[in-house]
Amino acid sequence: MVKKITLSNFRAYYETENPMVKALDSNWIFISSEEDVKEGDVVLIKNYSALYADIWVQDICNYIQRVYIAGDVTINPEELPAAIKKRTPGGVSAPKFHNRDAAGKTLNNCAARKAKY
Repeated sequence: MVKKITLSNFRAYYETENPMVKALDSNWIFISSEEDVKEGDVVLIKNYSALYADIWVQDICNYIQRVYIAGDVTINPEELPAAIKKRTPGGVSAPKFHNRDAAGKTLNNCAARKAKY
């Protein structure tokens, strides 16, 4: 039994490019149904591969879905690999908005065309 998850902020790391890497889609990631994963969790999967088959069985006139997966799944790992960067770097200040346009003219109650530097 498996469950399908969708990953955001997804990045694949690989040593050599192969057909699995080209077919990899972050909207179709299969993991074991025993994994306790919730929305917002960090999922790290090493050596991932999946094969999805939709097989027609004439005896019962129906399609049977089969999914074969391989890989080591870690939910909310203690340490992330060095290749994975944080979403927002710490200590970076937001740009300051000043009440003047590029020509130096004062803008009153106007959010458009404000210079930021």
